[in-house]
Amino acid sequence: MAFDKDQIEQEAMKLLSKGQTDKALVKYQELLRHDPRDRRIRQRLAELYLKVGRQVEAEKHFREIVKHMMGSGQEKGAISVLKQVVRLKKDDPEALEQLGDCYVASGFPKDARKSYEKVVELTSRVYPDRAVETLRKIIQLVPGEFPLRIRLAELLEAANWSEKAFHEWCSLAKEARRMGRMDDRARFLEVALRLRTDFPATYLDAAEARLDLGDPKRALPHIQQGYKELKKSSRTMSLMARAFEDLAQTNDARKAWLKTAQLSETEGDMLARAHALTRAVECGEKSEEIVAEMGEAARVATIIQTRLHVQPWAQPDGEDQVRLVVKAQTLSKYGLGERATELLSKTEGDLGSAVTVRIALAEITADLGDKDQAIKVLKKVSGPTSEASKAIANRIAVLTGDLEALDQPGDLLENDLLEGELDDELIEDELDGDMLDEEPIEEPVEEPVDEAVDEPEPSPADALIAKGKELLEGGDKSGAIEVYREVLEMDPAHEGAVEGLRLALGSDHGADEAGENSTSLFDDGPDFGNIFGDDGDRGGASGSSFTSVGAGSAEGSCFDAEAWLIVGRFEDAMRVVGQPVNLRETVMAARAAAALGDVQEAIRILRPAMDDADEDEPGFGLGLVWLASFHARSGKKRAARRLMAEAAELEEGEHTPSFRLIARAIELLGAG
Repeated sequence: MAFDKDQIEQEAMKLLSKGQTDKALVKYQELLRHDPRDRRIRQRLAELYLKVGRQVEAEKHFREIVKHMMGSGQEKGAISVLKQVVRLKKDDPEALEQLGDCYVASGFPKDARKSYEKVVELTSRVYPDRAVETLRKIIQLVPGEFPLRIRLAELLEAANWSEKAFHEWCSLAKEARRMGRMDDRARFLEVALRLRTDFPATYLDAAEARLDLGDPKRALPHIQQGYKELKKSSRTMSLMARAFEDLAQTNDARKAWLKTAQLSETEGDMLARAHALTRAVECGEKSEEIVAEMGEAARVATIIQTRLHVQPWAQPDGEDQVRLVVKAQTLSKYGLGERATELLSKTEGDLGSAVTVRIALAEITADLGDKDQAIKVLKKVSGPTSEASKAIANRIAVLTGDLEALDQPGDLLENDLLEGELDDELIEDELDGDMLDEEPIEEPVEEPVDEAVDEPEPSPADALIAKGKELLEGGDKSGAIEVYREVLEMDPAHEGAVEGLRLALGSDHGADEAGENSTSLFDDGPDFGNIFGDDGDRGGASGSSFTSVGAGSAEGSCFDAEAWLIVGRFEDAMRVVGQPVNLRETVMAARAAAALGDVQEAIRILRPAMDDADEDEPGFGLGLVWLASFHARSGKKRAARRLMAEAAELEEGEHTPSFRLIARAIELLGAG
């Protein structure tokens, strides 16, 4: 007898109308056995199971329905069925993840995220590997949320996927640097090194991060680890040189920079070589040969960085050239370099052969990495002037790597000047663990030439310094402080007065005579010499953290706050300023906040005051300079440069003792 589907279903419905649910279930089961793909019958059967309290069977049939619907692209319809499953099993990761997948396919990302987050919450402790895959789905929905990436790295660790976790932490560090989150960058790299210790380049990344934060003591152990495997790397040596500079060990820094220059030349990085030679000279290198080589290296570096399309003789002439070149350069700027070269290459006639057009084509081609084709284009260009011809020849030499064609003098760094300057024994001595706790080593004073000279008369400042020392040794701290203040009014960067004031103020806080509990003058201070490690000798006015704020009034709160900043008592500086009543005090409060490690708070304090102030208000230029420094520390170099440009237009800003130092720091950041 043939199977009559309609008749059996009618019988089931009659049984239901009579309240005989169990008998109706038997009929529906018979129907489903005959056609397991009949989703309508399976849905009806699942609902009947729910009605009689048989939840396990109901759930089973609901899941089968979901499986078939998702397999046939009916995710939106599957959502309602999955919700029934989730109501039966609230903490079922599989059903929740399927629900999230269906929400994504149906265009409901917010609902999908909620389902996925529940899965991560349920699985992260017991099944972290499962949580990792679900979290990746959330990150795809909202790729810009940084905390999700951090959570992913943590889950990778929990799942014992050490290598994946290591690379994720390193990736986070790169992203943190791009976002200006320098503290996070250092922390992420150090977490990565906890997982894998066989990546010397990562140690160097961590060292660089610590140096960028002004923390050379924590950078040195990373440099030491990187040096074991990468001792012949210019990057290793340059980081070591920066650390020595930050620790005021200028002689060791000089040696390290010279070695960096030598290694950079070996690696073919002439820009790094020029920078290293400049730093070596600024750290006290006096060899006439090296000084001359520095000048030549700077010239070569300038040529290497020169691009022909920005030269005056290569500018478009006429509306047609302007339209064509600007369009090509715009395409290149937005990542469409191939289209730009195609546009320029297909231009015929006088326009296509114009010097401006050919130069633009060559530079865009070079930017795409096709140096050989760029050289071919340039070799067919005739410079309109002898200067232009020379510039084209130099550019060809740079692209070919034949820097000898730049007609530079012989290699002075291959002589004996650098031999033995920085051997392994010196490195091991300088990076010894005990050294990290030592005070900065002062440069030895050269012995004077033994010839008869007249003793110079002591300056008024020197006489006052001697008086202050005598008062301090006699126990008259207050008198000594007043004397040192008087000196600083004459010379805001006088080293003797700064050190004397440090001892006088430090002794009020119980520091012993040996200085065991005293704060180093430059440890964690607010000056950019510590933050960026590129200020050279710290003895001059540009290298001191002391500025002229309040120097005109020995009793002013700004002067006292400046003194506390000098000796590293940042909380005391903040306390002295209290609630700022003018712009100078606001600048001081912001500097104190930055010295305490909260650069964002410093910006929050200073920015509104600067917005409300007039240019002729005392302290306006100073405020611009320090606000620029805070932005630079936050990684916002463009804003920092803009503020420095504004400060340069003001007499007060440009002549601020900190101006040259901060300007140099921002310049070095841009080079980095």
